[in-house]
Amino acid sequence: TAEQRRRFTGPRHWTSTKERPSGRLCLQAYCTSTAMKEIEAAVRLPSNASVETLQNALQACLLDFDKAMQACELEAGAGSLMKGKEGELQAATSRLSKTMAARGNLSRATTSLANIVENHSLDKATADSFVAIRGKVSDVFAQIHSPPEYTLGSFSDGQLIIRRDDARQHDVNQVSTGQRAALALSIFLALNESATTAPPVILIDDPVAHIDDLNALSFLDYLRDVVVGSRKQVFFATADARLAALFQRKFEFLGEQRFKRINLTTK
Repeated sequence: TAEQRRRFTGPRHWTSTKERPSGRLCLQAYCTSTAMKEIEAAVRLPSNASVETLQNALQACLLDFDKAMQACELEAGAGSLMKGKEGELQAATSRLSKTMAARGNLSRATTSLANIVENHSLDKATADSFVAIRGKVSDVFAQIHSPPEYTLGSFSDGQLIIRRDDARQHDVNQVSTGQRAALALSIFLALNESATTAPPVILIDDPVAHIDDLNALSFLDYLRDVVVGSRKQVFFATADARLAALFQRKFEFLGEQRFKRINLTTK
């Protein structure tokens, strides 16, 4: 090397190794001697050690060096892998935090839905509505249904009608079509009356199609009392000319300003 050349203490009057061929050999000898001294110092061999011993020591040093280099490379790879795993751990921690937050939201939603199902379900709302209007439904049913062989039940578990003579409960599908129609009309009119904030209007389309003449008359009488007592406007549609004439006879006393008949025909 250049430094070794500077350290070479050969004859100073040589200007170049090209000028004196022996100078190059001297330089190589000096470099070899210096390297041997550095190797000897590194492996700490006795000065009288043989070349073979020195060669074995050098091979051992090179092997240790290779192992050290491999260890360094593995350590560097492990460090890089560790950094990657740390990044994955941070990402997993972030996902876990979001998942736990979502789980909390789902838990609260489940609790709210369970509360709605238990306390605010459609079935419960319907049952509560029936309980609230049961008295009115019973009154209407008693006025528009004859003979009074049935009374209303508790409106629970589908038990809506009770036979008066033996107090036996009946499902809706266990009574006649006319009795079911009378019950449906009673519930409809009771709900209409309970809707105090709704427009004062009653819309009815052929409500007595399955009711006998006696109960049809009772229904029209009750409807007339509703119109007179509550001043509600009733739209009554029917395809039965006989029922239309009967309805007109029941309501024409209201006068032309309050009672209108509209005949609809098809072309």
